[in-house]
Amino acid sequence: MHPRSEYWVSSARLRLRAARLLFDEGLYDDCVNRCFFSAFHAALALLANEGIETRSYTGAFTQLFVHFVRDGVLNRTAHRKLHLLQDHRQLADYTDVLFDQALAKEDLFNALQFVEAVEALLPG
Repeated sequence: MHPRSEYWVSSARLRLRAARLLFDEGLYDDCVNRCFFSAFHAALALLANEGIETRSYTGAFTQLFVHFVRDGVLNRTAHRKLHLLQDHRQLADYTDVLFDQALAKEDLFNALQFVEAVEALLPG
């Protein structure tokens, strides 16, 4: 695995751990934020392993689609979940929408699934 990819996988796992801790404390909006960044960092790990660097969320989403989703390497459901996590993060961080336990739990599940799907595609 590329060293940059290792960094992003580790970062994804740490953010997922933080999301669980925030969930347990009832800090659901912050949990939602960490869920997105956990999945996003996993996506960056996948891109970095192929030598692909991006400078924006849009660039990362586009490159992920072009190099992994379109060819069926990463399934479309996982890609949609990443977008959903991003939408929820935007709502949690920039609006007066408050996330409840059920939605935060769903985001935790989706983030974990996305991270695991990416890890399964990475070497060793």
